[in-house]
Amino acid sequence: MNPNHCLIESRAPLFRYPSQEEIQKKDHFLKQLALLLNHSVNIQTNMNHEIPKE
Repeated sequence: MNPNHCLIESRAPLFRYPSQEEIQKKDHFLKQLALLLNHSVNIQTNMNHEIPKE
């Protein structure tokens, strides 16, 4: 029996369904993040193409 078992369970936060507003905020944030990542990847690939290969 793991002595930490009860401690871990008591510390676990209760699961709560997020509200529609929270979902939309998170969704918006993830979309912004995806755009930003996509943009930085595009910049990197463009830079790679500009470097002449010897």
